[in-house]
Amino acid sequence: MSTNPPPYPPYPPQSDEGGAEPPNFAQQPPQRPYMDPPSLVDESNTPGSGQPPQFGTPAYQYPGPPQGPGKTTASTVGLVLGIIGVVSALAPVIGAPLAIPLGIVALILGILGIRKKHGPKAIASTILGGVAIIVAIVMFAAVYPALRSTVEAGVIAASANNASTQAENSAAANPASEGIDEENTDEVLNNYLSVSFGTFSASDDGYTTSLPVTIKNISSQKLSLSLTIAATGKDGSQVDTDSISVDDLEPGQSTSQTVFSFVDPSKVEPLKAATFKVSSASIYS
Repeated sequence: MSTNPPPYPPYPPQSDEGGAEPPNFAQQPPQRPYMDPPSLVDESNTPGSGQPPQFGTPAYQYPGPPQGPGKTTASTVGLVLGIIGVVSALAPVIGAPLAIPLGIVALILGILGIRKKHGPKAIASTILGGVAIIVAIVMFAAVYPALRSTVEAGVIAASANNASTQAENSAAANPASEGIDEENTDEVLNNYLSVSFGTFSASDDGYTTSLPVTIKNISSQKLSLSLTIAATGKDGSQVDTDSISVDDLEPGQSTSQTVFSFVDPSKVEPLKAATFKVSSASIYS
């Protein structure tokens, strides 16, 4: 067991005669050489007092960086894009191609914002993005069929007008072809064409038949034409018909064609005795 060191003896008192008196250690109370350090323990909370010991003032703690509000830039951008997407979706034609991409981006940013707890902006961005996509699809499905029908009708009308214009221009450039059709067969045969027929022939088995036809352009212009040849029996009834088409027949030029090359064997004998003529003629250019 350790003991405190003996106190330093006080300065001895001086007597009246100037001599020093001997020290009396028994009369001096013991003195402590130094003061006890301040206690860091609250003695009222020592073991046995029923409370856990509490130490003195804790060491100073430095505060961390200030906690500012979280960044919600993505949710804000998604909210703006969602609003633009909904407005664009209401446009009948050009809205869907713009609204659908904007809605998808707004939806993605909103979902990311919800996961990062950005609050109402993220929720609004998600809702607006979905609404933009749905409205754009509905508007496109409702408007596209009507738009397509309108465009097709316009194209057909334009084609008809173009064809009519071309016909009028052609008639103006070539007056001879105007009005020459099946109702003017006699005029065609008298003024534009010369048609002559050969002799109808048939093989012994009746499966190979032919009637040669010679067509000559007697007009002063190049012609394209279509003829229908009719075979009439002795009793005046029509036995059969065939047709010929000739393109770009120059003035004064002749061409030879063959008709009735494939006929019903039962018509071979009536055709041998039939009379042939041009039943209709059309000229076009």
